[in-house]
Amino acid sequence: MNIIQNFHKEITAFCSKVPSRGYYRNGIGARFSARKTCVVISFLFILPQVKAQNILANPGFEDINLCAEYHADCGIEAWFNIPARPTLVKGIAVPRPVLGHNVLMVPVENIIEKPRNRSTVFTMLCCSLEEGKKYTLRFFLNTSGREFYKLGVLFMERLPDTFGFHPTGAVPSMIIGKEHIIDDYKQGWKVIQFEYTANGDERYMVLGNFSQEKMPYERKDMMNSAGDIFYFIDEISLKPNDQQTTCDEFKKNMELLYAQNLRHTDYVVIKKDTPVAALKPVFITDTLNIPAVFFEVNSSMIKPSYKVALDSLLQKIAGLKLIKMDIFGHTDHTGDPEKNLLLSKNRAAAVKQYFLNAFPQFEGKIFSDGLGASQPIASNASAQGRQQNRRVTVIVTSLETNKKH
Repeated sequence: MNIIQNFHKEITAFCSKVPSRGYYRNGIGARFSARKTCVVISFLFILPQVKAQNILANPGFEDINLCAEYHADCGIEAWFNIPARPTLVKGIAVPRPVLGHNVLMVPVENIIEKPRNRSTVFTMLCCSLEEGKKYTLRFFLNTSGREFYKLGVLFMERLPDTFGFHPTGAVPSMIIGKEHIIDDYKQGWKVIQFEYTANGDERYMVLGNFSQEKMPYERKDMMNSAGDIFYFIDEISLKPNDQQTTCDEFKKNMELLYAQNLRHTDYVVIKKDTPVAALKPVFITDTLNIPAVFFEVNSSMIKPSYKVALDSLLQKIAGLKLIKMDIFGHTDHTGDPEKNLLLSKNRAAAVKQYFLNAFPQFEGKIFSDGLGASQPIASNASAQGRQQNRRVTVIVTSLETNKKH
C-alpha cells in the first residue's frame, strides 16, 4: 500500500467516527448535515488531481432554486427532470451525502411503468466539448443497498425534453457499469470514473436508463409508491484530460442554467438562442388550486355540492389541446406527517379519477401525487394560512392554438 492509499484509509476511519445528524427530502435532491471537512480531505486523495475546470454547473448540488410555479425551494439549480414532475422517495432509501447537504436522484427504473415512460435527469454543459479531445467523468454513486446494474450517460446537441424524446429511443454515449468503479468509499458510496472522447456535438448531458429492457428489480426495491428506483450521485465532474483551465462561455451558460426556475413545467428552454428552441411549439401552463373545502373532513371524498365547480373546470379543459396534467395534494403541518402525506395522495388521486371519468382518452396524460406539508404557500402559524395550504394543485399544460376560447 502506497502513502496516498494509507492516508486515505486513515482519513476514512477518522471520518466514520464524526457524528452526523438527520436529513429531509427536498425536490429532486435530499438535504442533509454531512461530515464536510473529513470528506473533502478524503475525496482529494481518492481521485487524481486534475487542474482543468469542471464544465458542469452546481456539481455538488448544493444550490437550490426557487421554482417559479410554487415560489418555493423545490429543485436543484442547473439540473432538470424529464418529465418535469417532483420526485419523492422514502426517507430510509436516501443515503447521507458524501459532501455538503444534497445529492442528485437519478431515476433508473420503474417497476410499474413501461420502459418508454422512464424519467431522466439532464443539464447543459457550461463549456463545449472539442472534437477528438478526451474528457474524464467522475462522481460518487450510491444505490441505497440495491444491486447496481448500469447507468447511461447521453450527450445531445439539441435540448432534451419530453416532446418527442423518450429514453428508450436514444443510444447512450456511455454505459457505466461495475467495471467503472475505481474505489469503494463508505456507507455504500462508490467512486465512478469513465474516459470519453468527444465528437464536438455535445451540448447537453442526460443521465438515466436508456435500455428497452427492464432491470431485474422487484417490488421490494421500490423507493416510493409510484414504483421508482433511483441511483444517487454526489460531487460529479466532467473535465478535459489536458490542463485547460477555463472557457469563455462558462459564466454565461451557468447564468442561463440558474435563470431557468421552472421545475413543474415540461418543454423547458434553457438556451433561447438554440435553433431547436426557435422551432418549438408554444405551450401554455395554467395552475389552479382546489381548496380543501371541496372534500369531506379528513377524507378524499369530493363533496357533491362542489362537483359543479369541478365540472366547470372540465368544460374549460375540453377546449384545450391537452399535453399533460399534474395534480398534487397538499396539507398543512398539523397532525401526523405520514397521515397527511397519505391524505394528500388520496385527494390528488380522487381529483385525477374525477377528470379521467370525464376524459378517459387522457389516460397516460394525467398524473397525481401527494406532497403532504412540504410545499406550503402561506404561513402555518395562522388558521387562515393553514387553510390555504390545505389544497389540491392542478397544473395543466396545453398546446397553444389559434382557436379562441
